[in-house]
Amino acid sequence: HNLSKLTPAEVRASGALLSYVLNTQKGRSPRVGAPQRILGQTMMCIDSTTRRSLELTNTIQDGERRFSVLWAIDRTTSAAGARLLASHLEAPAVDVGEIEQRLDAVQFFCHNAALRKDIRRLLRMSYDVERCIQRLALDRGSPRDLAAIGATLALAQAVAGTMRAVEDVGEMSTRVDKCVHELEQEKWHALLQELANGLVDNPPPALGQGGFIAQGYDKDLDRMRALRNNAKQLVKDLQQEYRKVSKVSNLKIKETNILGMFVEVASAHADKIQCVTEQDDTTPIFQHCQTLKGSMRFKTKELTDLHQDISRAHNE
Repeated sequence: HNLSKLTPAEVRASGALLSYVLNTQKGRSPRVGAPQRILGQTMMCIDSTTRRSLELTNTIQDGERRFSVLWAIDRTTSAAGARLLASHLEAPAVDVGEIEQRLDAVQFFCHNAALRKDIRRLLRMSYDVERCIQRLALDRGSPRDLAAIGATLALAQAVAGTMRAVEDVGEMSTRVDKCVHELEQEKWHALLQELANGLVDNPPPALGQGGFIAQGYDKDLDRMRALRNNAKQLVKDLQQEYRKVSKVSNLKIKETNILGMFVEVASAHADKIQCVTEQDDTTPIFQHCQTLKGSMRFKTKELTDLHQDISRAHNE
């Protein structure tokens, strides 16, 4: 952003705000957009003393929201709507065009009671997406924040569909039509589809619990899950295969912290093990790694790779 377009006072104010964010967020600052000048010709600037005297959002007596102007008029059904109403009340529009657009939107819904009821019902089910995005931007989010965003996007599509389905009730206001058009943007459909494909139906509340990515969304993750959940069976199948190729019925696959996974056979069967080679090759499959009293231990590349994959699957 070209700061040269800002006055020295505006630059200092922007710097103070940015410094406050950096100091309070402990290195996890949210996404901050470029500073925008809000002209006095578009909204009424009300100083703190006047705002307090008017009891716009809090009462003078106890500072509570109850019995304030906002409390008296707030009939919103969503957290975002409540914040928007509060911001409009604290800084009323003075631009005639903006005021007319807002009044046209109000008039549209006043004249269409059934539609208003349907839209309010949908909005009541929405989540506080703004707060969800803030938590995610600060690395404090959870899988349920993503699920909430997806659910609210689905509701937004339902709102747009409801509006388009009843266009015959009367011409939509410019403001309402603009909102519906924004909800119908392809980017929201794409994001909704991505979240629907990527998340399980009921994700856990904490990121560390795992298990919130849907099966089939990521092939590598699916493979890791299969290794983690079926590790014992995979080892058992490989043990059975080694018994078959070596013709040693009591061959066992074991594991220690030092050697990892290995094949163990009685010393009497060591010759059979060492004679087993790769197909069309003379390279031995079993590589000797340790000799004990009465038994010998061997490694294989396949077993080493399996052990590494299982360990990584459990750790990740």
